[in-house]
Amino acid sequence: MVFECNIDSRGKAVRFRLGLIGVLAGIFLAVSLLLAGVDLGVLWLLPLEYSGRVIRTV
Repeated sequence: MVFECNIDSRGKAVRFRLGLIGVLAGIFLAVSLLLAGVDLGVLWLLPLEYSGRVIRTV
């Protein structure tokens, strides 16, 4: 069975923009916390590690 994407070009553009906004918001939040001197240790790596596992299993 071959999978096809059923999202048209407008939908792909919306998903791309939302993903880009999410990444930029994450970078902004990380830099803000860093500049504010908030020390999270290695806890901030946990979501990154989880998303890496999810991506590898797909």
